[in-house]
Amino acid sequence: MLYDQGILLMAYTEGFLLTGEELFKETVDEMVQYIVRDMLSPEGGFYSAEDADT
Repeated sequence: MLYDQGILLMAYTEGFLLTGEELFKETVDEMVQYIVRDMLSPEGGFYSAEDADT
């Protein structure tokens, strides 16, 4: 769900800023790619969730 991704994105970003841990940065980058690739609608809005069965 989009709101789960948003909360995790903030947590990993803060984790990276506090620790400099490269894994946190890589996770943030991958999450942003996923959100833009799969959660962004062609009209410019965001989908709130994906179908759990697909």
